[in-house]
Amino acid sequence: MILLISTLYSCKSHPDDKLLEIYHLIPDEIIEQKENGDWYSKERNDFFAVRNFDLNNEEHKMKVDSFVLDYISKDDFLVKNENASWSLVFFNYGDGITEHTKHEFDSDYTIHDLFAFNKRLIYYSFDTKDYYKITGYYLKDRDTITQERRKMIEEHFKNAGK
Repeated sequence: MILLISTLYSCKSHPDDKLLEIYHLIPDEIIEQKENGDWYSKERNDFFAVRNFDLNNEEHKMKVDSFVLDYISKDDFLVKNENASWSLVFFNYGDGITEHTKHEFDSDYTIHDLFAFNKRLIYYSFDTKDYYKITGYYLKDRDTITQERRKMIEEHFKNAGK
C-alpha cells in the first residue's frame, strides 16, 4: 500500500516541473569585422536555453523580457563599442540542450543538429544606433518568425533616454 501511494505521488506533476527556467549557454560569440562597409564592426551573440516556455503565455514572455533587461543592464557592451549589435538567442531546453551545454560549433553535429535553427524559440536584437531593435518568436516548427516590439523593453530604453 505504501509503495502504491508513493508511486502515485511520484508520478504526479509537481508545480516546479512547469516553472519557466533560463540558462546561459557559454561561451558567447563575438565577431569583429575588419572591413565592415555598412555592416556592424562588432557583433555579439549570447545564447540561452529556456525550459517550459509557452509562446502563448504573456506572463512567460514578460518573464523573459525581465530576464533580458536584467542581463543586459549588467553589461556595457553597447556602451563600450561603436557600430555594434548584440543578440540574445534562446533555444528550447531539451533534446540535448541543458543548463550544462556549451554553445559551440565545433562539429557538424553541433552546427546542424544540437543547435539547429529549428530549436530556437526567441531572439532579442539590440544595436548601438537604436538600442532595442526587435524581438522575434519562432512559430510552429520554427518555420515562421513573428516579430514584435516588447513594451517593457521599449519603455526601459525610453526611460533611460536612449
